[in-house]
Amino acid sequence: MRYRVNRMIQAMCRRPETIARLNAETDAVFDEFGLGADERQALLQGSPDAMGRIGVHPILQMHWVLARRPEVAQSMSMLDYPNLLRED
Repeated sequence: MRYRVNRMIQAMCRRPETIARLNAETDAVFDEFGLGADERQALLQGSPDAMGRIGVHPILQMHWVLARRPEVAQSMSMLDYPNLLRED
């Protein structure tokens, strides 16, 4: 299960036309990569918990969200990242 989903998201990153196809013909792309009902549901939900349950790598989760909802990029910033690493 994990391999098929991760492979599809990696293909989406390498071939931007896959993103357009996902938005236009989602089921056809899911069929092409052999995704099952649980995988489809988790991806369509798009939450980190749902994608984690089907084994999507955290970095690929981020790629998925950015591809499906590009407006999310506007609210992301690396400026707070050093604070996350700091041990108090």
